[in-house]
Amino acid sequence: MGLRPRLRHGNVFTPQIVIDGRHDGVGADSGDFARLVGSGAADSAGPAIGVAAEKVIIGAAAKPAAAADVWLARYDPRVLQVPIQGGENGGRTLPHKDIVRELVRIGIWNGAAEALPLPAATRPGLVTAILVQAPHGGPILAAAKG
Repeated sequence: MGLRPRLRHGNVFTPQIVIDGRHDGVGADSGDFARLVGSGAADSAGPAIGVAAEKVIIGAAAKPAAAADVWLARYDPRVLQVPIQGGENGGRTLPHKDIVRELVRIGIWNGAAEALPLPAATRPGLVTAILVQAPHGGPILAAAKG
C-alpha cells in the first residue's frame, strides 16, 4: 500500500514531507516543518541501530505486531540539478538532495537484538541509512545513518 491511501490523500502534491509514515504536510514553511518533525519524535521509540562498515546492529525493543522489514538505503548527499518533465514544475530544473540510489531489504526484525551483514557498496560516494519499518510500507520504527 502506498502513502496516498495510508495518509488519506487522493493525489500526490509537492513539496511534501512524511514523518515516520504517520504524519504529513507540505513542509515548505519552517514552523510547519518543525511541528511535523516534533510529531514524529513524540511517537513511541523503536530499537537502537548501530551501523558499522560491514554490519548493522539492531537492539532489542518491544516486539512489533508483525516482523518489521530492515532496509538499507544508500543515497547521494550532493545537491543535483534535475530537469522536471511534467506536473506543476514541468520544464523547470530544480535542486534535489539526498537522492536514494540503492534500496535493498536486508532482513527482518522481531524485537530481539539482531546483527545483519551489510551488502558491499556498488557506487562510491553514497551515504548509508538503515530503516526498520513495519511491513507493507508501514510506519518507520527506527532509522540511523552510518
